[in-house]
Amino acid sequence: SVWKRLQRVGKRASKYQFTTSYRELSIECVKKWQPNKICIVWMRRNRRKCSELHTWEPTLDNPYMGIVSWPVPENVEITVTLFKSSKTNVYEDKEWIFTIEDHDKKGRRKQLATACMNMKDYAGTVPLQKDVDLKLKPVSKKILSGRLQLTVSSMLIREGNATDDDMQSMASLMSMDKLGDVGNMDDIDEDDENVPDDDDVVAQ
Repeated sequence: SVWKRLQRVGKRASKYQFTTSYRELSIECVKKWQPNKICIVWMRRNRRKCSELHTWEPTLDNPYMGIVSWPVPENVEITVTLFKSSKTNVYEDKEWIFTIEDHDKKGRRKQLATACMNMKDYAGTVPLQKDVDLKLKPVSKKILSGRLQLTVSSMLIREGNATDDDMQSMASLMSMDKLGDVGNMDDIDEDDENVPDDDDVVAQ
């Protein structure tokens, strides 16, 4: 909306590269069911960053509790622009969602569980690295519980005004003729491939 774009005027923008390194995923399922292939999707609106497909392996102690482990962490990168007021000097909230998907033998995908991550909590002027243990919220009746262990790294790429050309995506620049100094800040997150949502994707 125009009002949302106007709210960006006078604010500072910081563009970050975030990297997640997946270490271990555990999921407890109901009896007589187990996922086929597991994929972790890091997403916001129509931006999706998918992990490789992995096999869910039941544990010896509990055949309904399965684990996906990474002997060598799998890295996934995104570029995110955070905004802050010059008065408060605090970044605004920007949540990304981790979604656990099951890909069946026919290639269909089904959401199993999700967890939110506020990217402002992992941003700093110097490179940061944090170990994170996320409790997953089941979104399927077939899932009882889950946890995702990962490491999040962040690196500041550049800073500027929220309306600077180099802080905006191509979609923002194409709207400049209509909006003058105010860019389309809904498209400020660039550098990632946009993949259309399907019926199973959480609406953010």
